[in-house]
Amino acid sequence: MMTIPTTLICSKCGRELPVESFYWNKTRLTYDKYCRECRKSAIKASSLTNKRRSKLIILAPTREERLELIREALNEVARRKERRRMMLLEEQLAQMNEEA
Repeated sequence: MMTIPTTLICSKCGRELPVESFYWNKTRLTYDKYCRECRKSAIKASSLTNKRRSKLIILAPTREERLELIREALNEVARRKERRRMMLLEEQLAQMNEEA
């Protein structure tokens, strides 16, 4: 018979805490490996890191420079789409030539 644990050890801080101090993972159907306190601090730290990263990508000194970066990105996407379309057409032509 399976016993239900009353305490768990946090993988981050190493403290032994009651199971009430851990979130229940609905996907894995088990308790989280971090205690609630450590999980909150981990989420906060990753959130700050991701916010900084995304702001660095879109920051430009002026509106015109931001718009130019966006235009360049859109043009690159269009070039890649066109390149892919041409490759697919070439493959279709090659297949048709093989069949004929």
